[in-house]
Amino acid sequence: MQNDIFERAQKFFDGVKESPEGVVELNRYNRKIEFEVIDGDSVSVDVKDGKASLSKGVSDVRNPSVVRFIADKELLMRLFNGKIRVTDAYAFWMEGKPEKGHLYLVDTPDRSVGGDDLGPLGRWAARLIRIGQEMR
Repeated sequence: MQNDIFERAQKFFDGVKESPEGVVELNRYNRKIEFEVIDGDSVSVDVKDGKASLSKGVSDVRNPSVVRFIADKELLMRLFNGKIRVTDAYAFWMEGKPEKGHLYLVDTPDRSVGGDDLGPLGRWAARLIRIGQEMR
């Protein structure tokens, strides 16, 4: 796990940009996807006009228009390396301290309150992750 999560995420999303299906999904929304890492450096992916640019860190304030996942570094590395699917790692979370080994989605306005469905934005982010896994 010595590999830097930002570096790995950069290569991962470069793969998404190379896929025709990835280009379609990157053009679907202008949104930010944040990966809040509970035991390491967090990563943000700004998707705008069909392009994905990465930066270190996440917003200080939770914005309901941002798709924010919370996970530990090991799980994200497994996700970015195609060793686990979003659906296998996903766990519903409302509050409290996130646990290692799970991928949590912070509420977005399109999710039903109290439901475990990812909602349209969460599913869009999951599709981008799947495409990245196929392109690695």
